[in-house]
Amino acid sequence: MRVALLLAATCAASGCATFATNRVALPPHAAPITTTGQPMQSTGALSLGGQADPLAPALGNPEVGLEVPRAQLHGELALRVTRNFDFEVHADDGLHDGATPLKSTQPPVDGGNVTGGGFGFTYSAETSEPGLRIAFAMRLTIWSVPYTEYRACVSNCTSNGYPTDYTDEVKGSDSVPQLALAVVPSYRTGRVTYFGGLTAANHPTLIEKGTELPTDTDGNVQSGPLNVIAHAGVAIEVGSGVIASAYVAQDLATDPVRYGPSLGASVSLPLGADQR
Repeated sequence: MRVALLLAATCAASGCATFATNRVALPPHAAPITTTGQPMQSTGALSLGGQADPLAPALGNPEVGLEVPRAQLHGELALRVTRNFDFEVHADDGLHDGATPLKSTQPPVDGGNVTGGGFGFTYSAETSEPGLRIAFAMRLTIWSVPYTEYRACVSNCTSNGYPTDYTDEVKGSDSVPQLALAVVPSYRTGRVTYFGGLTAANHPTLIEKGTELPTDTDGNVQSGPLNVIAHAGVAIEVGSGVIASAYVAQDLATDPVRYGPSLGASVSLPLGADQR
């Protein structure tokens, strides 16, 4: 607080120094809500899984500075509230190892993985066709997005105590909310469920180039534009209520990232009494 007040007083007296910035962040990978669309068959369930990119993502918006995780992990603990409604809490981890920089002019991110946690719900609506359901799901995730920023003083430098060639490096993380909404039709026959749907979610992002004042100390990671992710998959009850699933997903948007298809898989372990 004292540093900020001192900088503000200096700015008022002699005019603020201005910095040119070069920034990069590691945002979460675009991902669908991966419910199978069918109601839970136990009091609770623990699901573990993730998704990965066979092809490297590419730049979609030329103004952004991003590295994109090629692999992202997901864990979820769900509780059956009513026959067709369940509530869940989740945690996610986008891996920095193997992440793809989107362009050569951006600095590297040096802040570890992008991590998130939150809660959500799923309602599985019955239809007149046995086995056919339509699920409506919501997930709210608060992400901790690491960023790295290089700053160079470009005006009012010496009058504010900065050398004319002053540069510095700022590292940190910004908390960014992400809201995802999904519609997932599914059809269950015996132990097999076929599912697919659309998920709409904002994609956290960061503008690479800019200018700022000495009092600007955050990374300026933004909530980002709306993306729509299509996915389709199959789930199989392998025994004792354990469900294994796999899916393929495709982000239909190109801002801020052009994604290729992603492959995902998970396993769900039942907790508590059988509620079939």
